[in-house]
Parts: sequence; structure tokens; C-alpha cells
Amino acid sequence: MRKDITSIHLIGVCGVAMGSLAGMLRKSGYQVSGSDEAVYPPMSDMLVEWGIEVSRGYREEHVGSPDLVVVGNAISRGNAEVEHVLARRIPYCSMAGALRDFFLEGKEVVAVAGTHGKTTTTALLAHILIEAGLDPSFFVGGVPVNYGSNFRLGDGPHFIIEGDEYDSAFFEKVPKFAVYRPQHLVLTSLEFDHADIYQNLEEISLWFRRLVNVVPSNGNIVYSTACPALRGAVGRSFAPLYSYGGTDADFFCEEDGVEGEWARLVLHLPGAESITLRSRLFGEF
Repeated sequence: MRKDITSIHLIGVCGVAMGSLAGMLRKSGYQVSGSDEAVYPPMSDMLVEWGIEVSRGYREEHVGSPDLVVVGNAISRGNAEVEHVLARRIPYCSMAGALRDFFLEGKEVVAVAGTHGKTTTTALLAHILIEAGLDPSFFVGGVPVNYGSNFRLGDGPHFIIEGDEYDSAFFEKVPKFAVYRPQHLVLTSLEFDHADIYQNLEEISLWFRRLVNVVPSNGNIVYSTACPALRGAVGRSFAPLYSYGGTDADFFCEEDGVEGEWARLVLHLPGAESITLRSRLFGEF
């Protein structure tokens, strides 16, 4: 817990990510309040359960005198609370910045990024580390049915986080994943998306290349060979690269039959080794 900050207000608190951040901050011992125009279940119920006071609508009196204000990426200039924060010079940051400063610092951050598949992959990776007894923290854009929440604060060294390519805030026009500074990176896919902020595939690819460029040389990057654009994005990596997907990848799966509700798979590893496993996740591997 940061000793210089005790009270935090979140503008736009009822979004899935912002609400979950509020819950994480409250569980970490901070005084947390929030405001939103769209206050409705299930997030509003969860915020009440966590003991977070939520004000309906945006008015400067809702802000109070917090040590820090977190501004959601749906919030823009002209918002009454934002204008109050700027005029009063109250310290503020984006959701991604708060995640980094309060929860990612000091952790071994594993980010999962991609225009498709990142939520599922993040949840699966977090579940694997939990089952392995590593007690990781995680923050994911969906709610894994095993855990009933899209975040977890563990005591282990790892933090598994979904790396969203959408921008962070009106004052921080960079993808959220650019703020997280991961030690390890999983890249699931890269296609043109979010036409409201990216003009073409090249523009979004540039940010993926920048993300690759901040992974340290003692980290790891795992990427899918099924997406041609990813091959270009990882081309100048300083970290070791590991591919997955087709038979030309470092890691690939082959189906080996079905046993009731289980798919039997052979996972091929580098060096001609292989592991036989079972999975309830049917599909193309």
C-alpha cells in the first residue's frame, strides 16, 4: 500500500475494468469512491458489496478532496468532475496508470495482447498458474467462471494481465498495454480493429512493435504463427521468441481422438519432445 495516498476517486467507476480496479484498491486498504452516469447491476451491486460509495452522475461535489483521481477512458474534457480536478490541480491518472503504479510494480508482469483471443488466453493462463500453486494475481476483461471475478490479488510473484490495444484516457492516447511494461508477452493475433482510433493495420501494428520493443532481454515473447502480421511485429525483439500454432511453430498441438467430453491432444515441444494431454476445449489447435 502506498503511504502517500489514502483516498482515491474514480470517474466512470461502473465500467467493468474501472469497477474492478475500484474493488482491487478497496481490498488493498484504500478509501475509494466513484461516480458514473450508468449505475446499474451487476457492477453497482459489486461496488456496494466492496464498500465503495458510488455517486450517480458527474458533479464536482462528488469528487471531494481525494489524494488521487482515476479517469476512465470513456471520460472526456467537459465532464464536470474532470474540469474540477484540472482546476483544483488534484493528481490524476488513467486506469492503466493506476494498475501499473499500485499493482504491477514489483511483480513479474505477463501481458496477453492481441486483437482477438486475449481475454480467453489471459483467463486460461491465470488458471494454469493458480493450479500450479504459484498464487498469481490477474486482471482480465471477462469474468472466469471458476473465480466469479475478473481480478485476483495473489501473494505470488506473477501478475497476469490482459493487454488491451484501446487507448487509455483523453490525456494518454496510447494503448493500455503500452503502459504496463511487461516482462513477458503473449501475442494471440493482430488484425485491423478499432477504426475509431486506428486508421489502418499499419498504425495498430506500430503499437504492437513498440510493445515488443519494451520486453526485456531476460523476458519471453510467445506469439501465434497463424497471424502473418505478428511475424513482422516480433521481428526486432530483444527477448527470446517462441511460436505456437501450426506444425512449423515451436509449440503445436495435434488431435489424437476423443474420450467422451474430452479431446485427447499431443503437444509437441521444441527438441522433438511431446506430451499427451486431455482438454474439454474442443476446436482447432
